[in-house]
Amino acid sequence: MTTAEQKVLILKSNISTYADLLQVRHPLDHHPGITRWNIDLDDCDHVIRIVTPNLSVSDIQEIVNSNGYQCSELE
Repeated sequence: MTTAEQKVLILKSNISTYADLLQVRHPLDHHPGITRWNIDLDDCDHVIRIVTPNLSVSDIQEIVNSNGYQCSELE
């Protein structure tokens, strides 16, 4: 069996508190296209790191935006 190649998406966000993180946790945990994720609340850009075989930055933005937060690709 071949494992699909994984890519890492790095985005900055306005998810700045643990309460904010809890708002997006369920949709990120249960999305079939997300292998792993984390949010660095201590970083000034509140970086979201997503490991996925097939999602794009715009897919992640849609998930985050639909839960009341903003994110964009970190340059």
